[in-house]
Amino acid sequence: MMWMMGALWVFLWIFCYNGKLTHEGQAKIYSFKWALLIISLLVSWNFIGAVQDLSIAKQNKAEHEEMVNLTREQISQGERDIYVPLTEINPRVLPQAPWRPVSKMFQNAQYAGYYGLNSLTAIPRSILNDPEKFSRWKSGDISDFLKLAENDKFLAFLAGEIYDPHIQVYQQLYNIPKDNEKAIYWYTKAVELGHVQSCIRLTRSYVLYDKTPGINKYLKAAYYFTLLEWSLLRP
Repeated sequence: MMWMMGALWVFLWIFCYNGKLTHEGQAKIYSFKWALLIISLLVSWNFIGAVQDLSIAKQNKAEHEEMVNLTREQISQGERDIYVPLTEINPRVLPQAPWRPVSKMFQNAQYAGYYGLNSLTAIPRSILNDPEKFSRWKSGDISDFLKLAENDKFLAFLAGEIYDPHIQVYQQLYNIPKDNEKAIYWYTKAVELGHVQSCIRLTRSYVLYDKTPGINKYLKAAYYFTLLEWSLLRP
């Protein structure tokens, strides 16, 4: 979007240099400069995303307030390792992004530090509300989580991060062997389900960390990089 805006201003500059028209007949085109700028803003994905976020703002706020209330309730019971449900509403622009299911990420660590906690972990509601699944999660068994990730783009992305050898934030929370191939599998699954940002991780994984000889890995990296750029350019 930045280069599109830059191209727009270059286009306008061609028709008017230092406020003076350089050729006869350009005045009519130049008179539409603000209209062109407004149109470019209206069709940008940021503006469209912000409009879409307005329709879910109340639900997003309610989810956040639920997390805070559950945190305070567990603190009042003497807990220092807090568990809350992972957000289900995913805004496109609002800064309150979905909480990753790990206590060391910025949003979670910020709240953990504020409340003086050991950890603040967000996990899927279906696991949190099921005693058996919750017990397995706390013991380090994430099989229930992976089943959910098969059909959820954000959970699939998180599964990729869990296995990704280069995401250090998960190193201490899970006793799970890091595996670049599994990370690529889950990132690819996330892309197939519609999580476009996973293309960033796939591009990096193929270019920097895939040890397979040959050009094929670079072609895959180029494909996911192109897919990312194309997807971000579309409203």
